[in-house]
Amino acid sequence: MDLRIKDGEVQVRGANVTAGYEGNVTSDHITPDGWLRTGDLGRIDAEGFLFLTGRAKEIINRGGEKISPHEIEHAALSCEGVIEAAAFARPHASLGEEVGLAVTFDAAGNLEALRKVLDAALAPFKQPRKILMLDPLPRLGSGKIDRRALAALEPENVEQVYENVEDNVVTKHVVAAWRAVLPDTEGQPLTSDLDFFDAGGDSLAAAQFLFEVERLTGRALPVNLLYEAPEFGRFVQAVQDAPLRAFADASDPKHAFLQSRLATWKAPEVAGVPFMRALHVDTPGNPLFWCAQEENEYQQLSFAFEGKRPLYLMRSLFLMLGKNDEMSNALAADYATAIAVLQPSGAIRLGGFCEGAKIMRFAARHLIEMGREVQIIIAWDQWFDVPLAAPTLHLWSDERYTLYQRKTPFPERAIAPAHPTGYEVLRVGGAHTQVLTHGPLDAIIPKIEMALDAGICAEPHVFPAIFDRPVSGKIKTSTSLFFKRGQQVMARVLLTNTGAEAWQATQAAPLFVTAQVRNLDGHIANPLAGFAEITAPVAPGETRAIKMQIDAPSAFQPIKLYIDLVDNASNSSSSNGLSSRGKFLFPILF
Repeated sequence: MDLRIKDGEVQVRGANVTAGYEGNVTSDHITPDGWLRTGDLGRIDAEGFLFLTGRAKEIINRGGEKISPHEIEHAALSCEGVIEAAAFARPHASLGEEVGLAVTFDAAGNLEALRKVLDAALAPFKQPRKILMLDPLPRLGSGKIDRRALAALEPENVEQVYENVEDNVVTKHVVAAWRAVLPDTEGQPLTSDLDFFDAGGDSLAAAQFLFEVERLTGRALPVNLLYEAPEFGRFVQAVQDAPLRAFADASDPKHAFLQSRLATWKAPEVAGVPFMRALHVDTPGNPLFWCAQEENEYQQLSFAFEGKRPLYLMRSLFLMLGKNDEMSNALAADYATAIAVLQPSGAIRLGGFCEGAKIMRFAARHLIEMGREVQIIIAWDQWFDVPLAAPTLHLWSDERYTLYQRKTPFPERAIAPAHPTGYEVLRVGGAHTQVLTHGPLDAIIPKIEMALDAGICAEPHVFPAIFDRPVSGKIKTSTSLFFKRGQQVMARVLLTNTGAEAWQATQAAPLFVTAQVRNLDGHIANPLAGFAEITAPVAPGETRAIKMQIDAPSAFQPIKLYIDLVDNASNSSSSNGLSSRGKFLFPILF
């Protein structure tokens, strides 16, 4: 008879080995290459001796990790005072199975010593979350330990290891955090031996739970505390014994900067969350998490949202010397973790002004990676270049809109590729900080409220592109050599398509002929001094004549006029080989 070990299982074949079991599917017991799967686990030592270590059906599958119960039992039996040990699979809400362990102690045995032995001998994912103390262990008629009976035991059937902890402030904070992260436990008694992971917790919930307990209690907790003390009673005791934590790392330049800048903010602090303030926290409604640059950038919003929704406030690294996107992203990751805890369920609403909107864009990405839904980002005066799967309402001041036009003549269209889940643009007027800091917001708030409550159109905007690749053609401009300051100049533009493809254009998706005015030193005086639409295709070899009005500057100085073609997606022909020669124009005295 031949013998082998395959994936830990003993397999045999030979003339005296059965070809299968009557009434059972042969493929369940016979491998494709003819080996009988015995169902026994084993190993072969260096001298060729076979040692049986258990049964394959006893393997514990913890979230895809295969764990042998005999490895757990061997570690437990190495502890002084343990007479018997039996590991078994316990049902788990998210992992499928979890490691359980039952032991019988003699007079010298104790649970604390056993846990120390197991911590030293086993990897964290192999640690039993609950240890039952039984005397004797349940057995089958054959004398073998009944692992199924152990898995079916309820907490009230076993000895309570820990007494109920004192109902103090720390306990109340732990209860609040437990209920927030595991909402299904609401209304259920939290007994001292209730295991966090048995109650439905997983690694992500554990991280959120620890953060929330740290926030509420102000204690410094080790990251593996919940794995070392998953039972409610032991965890509460560990939190009570933990030292108070410092709310900021003085060695971190970001923290030092934020601490100094937030010192004068009058909004109340959020307990246990560094560098976060809150207003209207007792107000019903979905909260808005807003990142500002200075204190005067949230006060108008506070008045507008009073009585409607909580407003959580953060600050960007605006004015910090040496800051960069890497530092802003790291800060956003901290904010995202805090946001996920402060709002443990439901779609999240983010917003920010200028650099604060950039921080919230980073935070949105971190939240999405956590599996959270971001319903909306309110981005006030911030341009998005990198695609982000979160609907966005852009609020643009006139000052910033003019700045964006120096990049592209039609910013509303050019920003579309960064918004695969949809966006809207709202022009708010005024200078960069004027409307946000001084108001009025009466015309803007209803649109913001609608986006916060109902979201925006989630359909992405798709604009036809013509000039996103090399283009062949000619542009010729005819206009007066002189202009009157502050008035309009009539220009006639001849466009010739010398390429092999038509320049497609329709009423719904036109092409644009745009005019840009520059000073003689190259400075752009007006990025969009005028434009006209082409609403029918320009065929190869065709010349199209276009008339357009151009706004002349008020300054008494010569200018240079440039004509460009822009497609519906805001791609310009000048970026792909087709541009006009600048035409000089001169002001007249009267």
